[in-house]
Amino acid sequence: MITKAHSFTVNAQHRLAVLTTAAEVRAAIFSPGGKIFKGKAIWDTGATGTVITQEIVNACGMKPTGMAKSITANGERLSEVFLVSVRLPNGVVFNSLRVTVADMGESGPDMLIGMDIIGHGDFAVTNLGGKTAFSFRLPSMEKIDFLKSAKKEIGRNDPCPCGSGKKSKACCNTVNA
Repeated sequence: MITKAHSFTVNAQHRLAVLTTAAEVRAAIFSPGGKIFKGKAIWDTGATGTVITQEIVNACGMKPTGMAKSITANGERLSEVFLVSVRLPNGVVFNSLRVTVADMGESGPDMLIGMDIIGHGDFAVTNLGGKTAFSFRLPSMEKIDFLKSAKKEIGRNDPCPCGSGKKSKACCNTVNA
């Protein structure tokens, strides 16, 4: 059975410190007049689960389904749990996803995409030439192995793969020169 892949790539013109995309959220349990919230999401491989803000809860009229212990950089706390549907830029929808609520600051994102979503697909980040590109594909279709592709020999006089325009021997390969 061949499954159609859904994917997207974000290409930045500089190195990104934070990986963000647009995302849509709505209550997984539909109610009349249920709203879709369109906002900004940070992709965080250090987060076990996806997190939304109270603003999304209020805008969508969501009701909590329970409580869960959340462990954050600021310590442990009890958080309300909600069942939501999340739509990613590649058109994939995750239904009945358990999320918690957190305060992400005044100018912060609307949600944080955690490993509960990222772990279902292929996720890669590159910074060639100081320009960040990150890609996500669902379903996972192949093993991405940077070590295998790194075995290609780069000669001392070849252009440096960092994109500086210098020869390898005068740039990143000076340690091995």
